[in-house]
Amino acid sequence: MAPLSAALTAAMAAGVILIIGWPHSSALPATTGARTVPEPRDVRRSSLAPLGVLALPSVLLVGLVPTIVLVALATGVAWRHRRARAARELRRVNAAMPELIDLLVIAATAGQTVPAMLDSVSRRAPHPVRPALERCTGRIANGDSVAGALAGMAPGLGELGPALVRGLVTGMTTGSPLVPTLVRMAEAARDRRRREAEAAARRLPVALLFPLVCCILPAFALLAVVPLLAASLGSLRV
Repeated sequence: MAPLSAALTAAMAAGVILIIGWPHSSALPATTGARTVPEPRDVRRSSLAPLGVLALPSVLLVGLVPTIVLVALATGVAWRHRRARAARELRRVNAAMPELIDLLVIAATAGQTVPAMLDSVSRRAPHPVRPALERCTGRIANGDSVAGALAGMAPGLGELGPALVRGLVTGMTTGSPLVPTLVRMAEAARDRRRREAEAAARRLPVALLFPLVCCILPAFALLAVVPLLAASLGSLRV
C-alpha cells in the first residue's frame, strides 16, 4: 500500500501543479500588428488539457475511483486559484482606470478622433488595461467597426469599462465634447479606487488573525508560558 499511496500523492501534486500553472481564462491576450492572439475562451478550452494528460496514467496506477477523487480535488483547487487570480486581476484593472482615462482626456483635449485616441493611448496605457486597448486597435486595423471594437474592449476594462465605452461611442456618434464626460469618469474612477483601498484596509485586521492565532500566540506560549510552567513544576518537586 505504501507505493500506491506514494504514487497517488505524487500524481495529485503533479495534477494540481499542472492545472494551476497552465494558461487559463484570466490571461489577457494581446495583439501583434494585424494578427490577434486567440480570445480567452480558446485559452479556457486549452486549460482542460492537463486533466486529460493526468487521468490515463492515474487510472493505470491507482484505479478509477481514486482517479475521480484526484481529478475532482485538482479541479476544485484550480477553480479556486483561478477565481482568486481573476479577482486580483480585476482589482489591478480597476486601479489602473484613472490613469487610462486621464490619458484619454489628454488625447481628446488635443483634438484627436476616437480611433486616434485609442491608438495613441494604447502604447502608453498602464499594463493591466493595455491588452484590451491593443485588441481594440487591432480589430479596428483589421477593418472592424469602431463601435464593435469598443464593445469588445469593455469587458477588459473592469467595472468602469461599459460606462467608458458608452461615453466614447456617444461622443463619436453625436459629436458631443468628450472631455467633460471623461473628466467625470476619471473622478468616479479615483473615488472607486479610494473606496476599494479603504475596504482593503478594513479587511487587513481580519486577514492578520490567522498568523496571530496560529503563529504568534503558539510561539509566545512556547517561549514564555512553557518555561515558566516547567520551572514551577520543578520547584514543586523539590
